[in-house]
Amino acid sequence: MFKSHKILALLIVIVISGILTVLCFWLFKSYEDHRELTFAKADQALVATLNDYYNEHPPVNVTTPNNSQRNLADIIHRAYPNVAVDSLYAWMEQNATRRQDSMRRKFQDFYRGAPKERNGRRRSRDFNQWMFQNQNLQLSEAVLDSLTKEYVQELAFKGVRLSNVRLSVEKIERGREFWRRAAMHKKQYDTRPILINTENDLYLFATLPQVWKFIIKSMFGQIAFSFVLLAALVITFIALFKTIRKQNKLAILQRSFVTNMTHELKTPLSTVSAAVEALQNTKTKENPERQDRYLNISKRELEHLSQMVEHVLQFNGRGLTLSKQEIDLVPLVRELSESFTLIGTRNIVIQLDAVSASCQLQGDPAHLRNMLSNLIDNAIKYNYSEKPTINLRLSEASNFVQIEVSDNGIGIPKIYQKDIYELFFRVPNGELYIVKGFGLGLTYVKQVVEQHKGSITVESEEGKGSTFTIKLPKS
Repeated sequence: MFKSHKILALLIVIVISGILTVLCFWLFKSYEDHRELTFAKADQALVATLNDYYNEHPPVNVTTPNNSQRNLADIIHRAYPNVAVDSLYAWMEQNATRRQDSMRRKFQDFYRGAPKERNGRRRSRDFNQWMFQNQNLQLSEAVLDSLTKEYVQELAFKGVRLSNVRLSVEKIERGREFWRRAAMHKKQYDTRPILINTENDLYLFATLPQVWKFIIKSMFGQIAFSFVLLAALVITFIALFKTIRKQNKLAILQRSFVTNMTHELKTPLSTVSAAVEALQNTKTKENPERQDRYLNISKRELEHLSQMVEHVLQFNGRGLTLSKQEIDLVPLVRELSESFTLIGTRNIVIQLDAVSASCQLQGDPAHLRNMLSNLIDNAIKYNYSEKPTINLRLSEASNFVQIEVSDNGIGIPKIYQKDIYELFFRVPNGELYIVKGFGLGLTYVKQVVEQHKGSITVESEEGKGSTFTIKLPKS
């Protein structure tokens, strides 16, 4: 049975571990998706900020040719020496402007139906004009600070609220260095670098140092739901495991109860059956003395059988019905002491220590008598000493009465002291129990105490005895 519990516990651990792994993977993928989306919005916001800056600072017509124009003019002039270099520059500038105007018109016509944005203006956010103007931007520290403020506002407009955002300009040479730096945004908190100056290879990018906090905050609902779901699953599995263990334990106790009860009932019935057969014998009929002896045996066994049935019926799963009245515990305990001393087959010593002459309380005399009878009976049955000694002590305070039942018996192991009040429970003693019983006595005792709104505790040391302390309110 213990092995099956270990297997069940292992399966529960495996299931919980699997669910935890799935949840962690789901949260990780969700974090990656949120991160990609956040950086995509950050890239769009940076492009939009640059576009706004270009709109506010249109390019100035500069006749100075750039490097690409110089190289192209040199190639054409070497092939056609008669063509003037200045005319080549003018021709390239004119054609470049014509191409730029054509592309701008096509783009604006395509996005003419774009929806209005914040200020009611139609703005083609994806139309990056500086890319078509060959404008080499030179951004000072003051300009970068101004762009940073506009960039933060653009991020907020896109739903990304961050602090400590920083815009930086860095020179990145073409080739491996460019692709290495362009890919670093995936490992760091940087956006993709944007070329703003072709002559000097200057790139603009934004650094988002606390973006992970924003992502975690945006995922708060998912994280909270995952933890709640995991906690609910763990609590459910633990409750299921405890329920299965409790049911299994109850099944074992019930089987033990049925076995003990069958044995206990079989013994007096067999004895009575044998006595009846002997009475039917002709020789027994002629011997009145033998008849009386067999009849006394039958009577004694039937009384024992009746006591066992009454003991089982004392426990009522639906609760006890009390008939309270004013009673004095001192004479009640004294009567029980005298009765057990009289019927005892061993040299039993029962000592009564009453602090006062009377202990009055409101209670059910029948159930209180049965409760104390069970405790004294257990103290006698589970005592293998040559001189069993039981001490009964009564004391009272202002609002409660205290009853102590002590013995010098075998005691109760510490690991079982919390289980002795459970239904059908008996302290394990190998395969066979030396003392017969059903495991109902202490369950009944605790039920009586609780119905009287009292409390019961036990102090026991194995091999030295036990002390049960009961506190009952006076009213």
